[in-house]
Amino acid sequence: MIIINIVDSACRIVLYELMSGSTPYENIPTAAMMRQVVAGRRPLIGHLTCPETIKTVMDACWQANPHYRPSCHEITKELQKKDVNKNT
Repeated sequence: MIIINIVDSACRIVLYELMSGSTPYENIPTAAMMRQVVAGRRPLIGHLTCPETIKTVMDACWQANPHYRPSCHEITKELQKKDVNKNT
């Protein structure tokens, strides 16, 4: 369903923004950003100072094949069942 896909995409972007303090592809013109996404380039997260659990979820959110990306509901369930306060 299109509405759910939009909500799921927004959830992924919000998670990235919360953990990084910035927007994905910051300071990149829209056309250039779209080319990067189509080419499979995703925001780097290795530098983020957040728990590894959250980085793992974020990696899953940026999978090239949208069928492998978790839904917002799945993201929420994953973060609730793990101790996201650990940095390991």
